[in-house]
Amino acid sequence: MSDSPIWGKQPLSDGSSSRFSVQDLDLELSSKDGEVWWRAIRGGDLESESWTRWVSGTRQSEVDILPSLPDRPMVVEPEVPFHIAPRGRADVFVLLPVWARIVSTGGGDLIAEVPLEALVETWWGEPTSG
Repeated sequence: MSDSPIWGKQPLSDGSSSRFSVQDLDLELSSKDGEVWWRAIRGGDLESESWTRWVSGTRQSEVDILPSLPDRPMVVEPEVPFHIAPRGRADVFVLLPVWARIVSTGGGDLIAEVPLEALVETWWGEPTSG
């Protein structure tokens, strides 16, 4: 398990691996013969999860792990309803689930996007028309 922060540049040298735990997600990155290998599992045994390989034309000596927004629209609701008077102003802060975006530092290519929190699938609109 890595004690280093998950965000930012993560070095990759052949045969090495890094493991991160955030909330109930375990993420492991490895480098083999210049390829980036990764696997992620939520609330289970990471060792039982299969690897995903990412091959590029150049050797990857590091990857950048960046926070990103979810891949879908989000609906937020306040814990306690509030109202803003006409001509009133308010700063509203909301908490959104974050995804980890794994990017190659060589060319900026997207390797993977991994949600740190499982999102609920929600149907919007009418059942017949969407």
